[in-house]
Amino acid sequence: MRSRITGIMAAATLVLTACGAATSGSTATTTQPPPTQPSTTAAAPTTASYGKATYVSGTISGFDISEGTVTTDSDGSSHGRGGSVTYQLVSDDPRVSGQVSGTWNSDRWGTQDNGALVQWGEVTLTNSKGSWVASYAGAYAAPIGDMINRWWVGTGAYQGLTFFCWMQVKDFSDPTAQWYGVIYPGTPPPGARGK
Repeated sequence: MRSRITGIMAAATLVLTACGAATSGSTATTTQPPPTQPSTTAAAPTTASYGKATYVSGTISGFDISEGTVTTDSDGSSHGRGGSVTYQLVSDDPRVSGQVSGTWNSDRWGTQDNGALVQWGEVTLTNSKGSWVASYAGAYAAPIGDMINRWWVGTGAYQGLTFFCWMQVKDFSDPTAQWYGVIYPGTPPPGARGK
């Protein structure tokens, strides 16, 4: 069954954003500075270079997921295997802009509105200069949404580079949903890709 996911319960790959979260049953209040006082909170840049490393960020568009085969245990927990995910990674840095496709697996408890899951898979980001291959893993909790990280390894023009990407997204259908990352020379840290 192929379905467009507007919530995060079934969201996966991938996998980078800092959204505010409210815990179940609590309310969040925000204090704004007086109109005459300038705000001290500045928006994060979309890219910034630090020697050979580059901070990057962007958005996600066209997110689509297929849950694969879903089985349910007698206790109500369920397991999704062999699913797939596609989306477009959008960034000011063309190295990490392009089409993403890959696998999606999950173990779930509760419902999308009141539950949690863990998710994992492999994805490839492709553009005209090369591709990035990533393992990803993450979790979902109804109060906050998806929290996912990916360790991408570059090929083609990106050979020898690693792209770490992190997102926390409440709703993948939101075109302003952000991801954040760092591109650097070298390989992922030991154990970062589950090996």
